[in-house]
Amino acid sequence: MHVAAASFVRSLATEDVAGDGCLVDRWARGALVAIADGLGHGRPAADASASFLQIVRDARDRPLSAVLEEAHRALARGRGAVAAIARFDEVGRSVEVAGLGNIGIFVASDRGEVRHVVIPAGVLGSAFRTIRPQVIEFAEGDTLVLHTDGVSSRFPFHRLRTLEPQALARAVVTTYGKASDDAACAVAVGMAAIAKARSDADDGQSLELDIRVESDSERAAVAARAFADRSGFGVKAQWQLGIAAAELATRVLRSGLASRMTLRLERGPREQIVVAIVDRTPETEGRVGLESVRRMMDDVTTATDASGTRIVARKLRAPV
Repeated sequence: MHVAAASFVRSLATEDVAGDGCLVDRWARGALVAIADGLGHGRPAADASASFLQIVRDARDRPLSAVLEEAHRALARGRGAVAAIARFDEVGRSVEVAGLGNIGIFVASDRGEVRHVVIPAGVLGSAFRTIRPQVIEFAEGDTLVLHTDGVSSRFPFHRLRTLEPQALARAVVTTYGKASDDAACAVAVGMAAIAKARSDADDGQSLELDIRVESDSERAAVAARAFADRSGFGVKAQWQLGIAAAELATRVLRSGLASRMTLRLERGPREQIVVAIVDRTPETEGRVGLESVRRMMDDVTTATDASGTRIVARKLRAPV
């Protein structure tokens, strides 16, 4: 599994700097994200959150409880902060979470279930309490969100979950951030690490995915994003391909019949990824219900015969 992460921070309108801060980094076993909210606003708060994030960066491989204890001692010399760290074991398919204070944390599964993670109340630098890290299962399609109290605590995450991590973090802050406070959000998404695509003998690479059960829709999305990433497509295109693949898989599953999705990288004058699948849903018009796929892709064609409707969607590489 590979974890893709991003963050977004917005300062209070009356301040030049944000008292909140985020870190997206890597450690020995995978991705690492951290978030901090310095007490108050302005430069002193920004310095506190920056100090915490630097300590995390320098001590990324140490036990999380020890990292937070070191941060507590350092922040005792100035403005305190509330903060949290999430460290992913991409091979073990888990995330270790630890923190102190008013930081919102939840993990949303690929099935839509949301688990809120509770951390102790307190403040690094003044009101320290014993911190016991929590280890949570984290698989492909799962999303972890960290946010400061400058974001409304109960926002409708289900409306945002199809966004790629950077767009999701930005949307959380800009749409649900409070006008009276700094706001920050960090997002991490589990993605399939596809070891090897089947090499095509003539002009590219391809990947085949069997579509049989409901969970294959999310699996198709994760696999399509990873395939696009490996093929050198940008982050926006990766997530557009993921959404289109999920929509196509969901569509064909309505028939109750198994199908196979193929993704192919074509290296013509304009490189493109081609997604193809046969839909056996009984319909008089093969184009019905493809609006969302058309919005994500550059070209969508259909051809219907006795075997069903073959749908081919193309995503062109953006010009440099």
